[in-house]
Amino acid sequence: MTILKGPIVKKAFIIISIALTMSLQSHAATLYAGMKLIPSAKDSFLMGFSSDSTKGPDAVLWGPYACCVGKHWVKFTYSFYMDSTMVTQADFQALMGFNPSGHTGNGLLPAESLTWYDAALYCNARSKRDNLDTVYKFTSITKSGQSCNGLGNLSYDIKKNGYRIPTNAEYEYATRAHTPGAWFFSTILAWTQADDKAITASAAAYCWNSQNSGGNTNPVAKLKPNAFGLYDMRGNCFEWENDFEAPYPLTTQIDPVGEASGNQNTASCGNSGSDASSKMCCGASFQDDVCNHERTVEHYHWSATARDKQISFRCSATTGTVGILGCANMPTDFQFLKIISTPLSTNMEYHLENQGPVTIAIFNCKGDVVRTLFSGRQAAGMYVASWDGKNGSGTRVGAGSYIISIQAGQRSNSKTIFMAD
Repeated sequence: MTILKGPIVKKAFIIISIALTMSLQSHAATLYAGMKLIPSAKDSFLMGFSSDSTKGPDAVLWGPYACCVGKHWVKFTYSFYMDSTMVTQADFQALMGFNPSGHTGNGLLPAESLTWYDAALYCNARSKRDNLDTVYKFTSITKSGQSCNGLGNLSYDIKKNGYRIPTNAEYEYATRAHTPGAWFFSTILAWTQADDKAITASAAAYCWNSQNSGGNTNPVAKLKPNAFGLYDMRGNCFEWENDFEAPYPLTTQIDPVGEASGNQNTASCGNSGSDASSKMCCGASFQDDVCNHERTVEHYHWSATARDKQISFRCSATTGTVGILGCANMPTDFQFLKIISTPLSTNMEYHLENQGPVTIAIFNCKGDVVRTLFSGRQAAGMYVASWDGKNGSGTRVGAGSYIISIQAGQRSNSKTIFMAD
């Protein structure tokens, strides 16, 4: 492995330019516009509250208001895009032709007072606009006024290359953004009542809540984003999730999508007002407290037909192939990573805006590490990494598709490259 500063000189494969930045990036005009790539592929995290916890980062402070008790490992085989903000009223109006929201007067306010079905229909409409697959399939639509109250014979497949409502696991992973504590915006791990003021003060920079919202929703992206570049992941509005409300499993889950249909098992969580149509909602709202409702693992529930000023949503989209780290069906151009149409080369150019840990590795299509090219800390600057086509044992690999993966701090991306004979 050679790390150089300077021009690209060798020729053998496709040049890949990787720009890793810690600030907001521009997006394609339409496809995945306004979204962030969440680097979850081959990653895992502990989800939910511990069932017997009375203190520490996942303490059940005032009772589990939803089925979020049952700490378990979640593993992802895929990465996904997620909207950097909730869908705004302007975006919803432009695509759907109406605005259901109760708080109005600014197009950058979250679109709220919409049913879960309204959110699913928006996702399909956005997929059609961008020439992607429609994730949600159904045979009929039931409406009350302009809002949707039901979709007949509804089914969906998160493997589809289109927009959809995030799964509960995706939302918690994206909110946490690799942070260890109960609140992604606070370094306090073990809660005590004495910490309330400090936690609430930290939240003010990231979350609209009962202390700073003015009793209303606020325009999106006005406060700081989390480490993945996502705004309002706590506060402002709850957000619809794809999952039906149900007790958490206690075993490791791989690419979880929740129950296939609604059920009545939520009584075991102590939930009131939950029924077979209840969908999970994450994020807390403009009228909620910080220390309880804005914890990373907290979620609530509403009937899928509920229209409430507290509920909005954002979209997700699966990248690559679910089940492997994917050498096919990868986007040809996405955030931080693009192929440059120039002569073939072994060299990979990347830009670090901040000093930090960097790992560069080559994978085969099964997700096995072929070779770790670099792992260590680097100063800010431009670099060129070179792969000689050999594995970790020094043997030249065979012709075919491989994956270059680079991670710098919280930023991570991968792309298919092609090995010639």
